[in-house]
Order: sequence, then C-alpha cells, then structure tokens
Amino acid sequence: MLFVCVCSVALTFGGITCAAGIIGVGLGTFSASKLRNVTSKADPFVCAFGLLCSAPFLFLSLFLSCYDATVTWVSCRVVTGIAVNFINYKMLCTII
Repeated sequence: MLFVCVCSVALTFGGITCAAGIIGVGLGTFSASKLRNVTSKADPFVCAFGLLCSAPFLFLSLFLSCYDATVTWVSCRVVTGIAVNFINYKMLCTII
C-alpha cells in the first residue's frame, strides 16, 4: 500500500499540471505550424497524434498506480500535456 503525504499533493499536482500544460501547448503549436506547410489539415493530425501518443501513458498511470505514486503522477500529467491542452487551445482559437 502506498502512503502519500497529503500536505504535498496539491503542490505536486499543480506543479506537474502547469509544466505539462506549457509543454503540451508549446509542442502542439510548434508541430502544427511546421506541418501546416505540408497540409492544410495539420491541426486535426496533430490532435490525433497527441491522443495516440497519450494512450500508453494513460495505461501506465492506471496500471502502475498500485506500485509507484511518482510514475502515476507523471504519467497522468503527460496525458494532459500531450492530448488535452493543444486540443483545448486550438478549439478555443477556432471558435473565437
């Protein structure tokens, strides 16, 4: 059984979420701008690639949560950084 200090959970969660968000948006924006020179459908391709890349990390975060809390934190936030942040950013910019 894992024992996690409750006082550090919020700080750890917030720090990893901020870092994953910054990296996810930056990487998604950069790759979409480079791919846009090749095809006009770059944004859906980048979103799909991000979702496909995040699937193994989602599996890791669910499977390894019984064994190691650190791997669970990092895997869960990598899923957010890779998949969700660029999709939300692009959808917001498209709507506005």
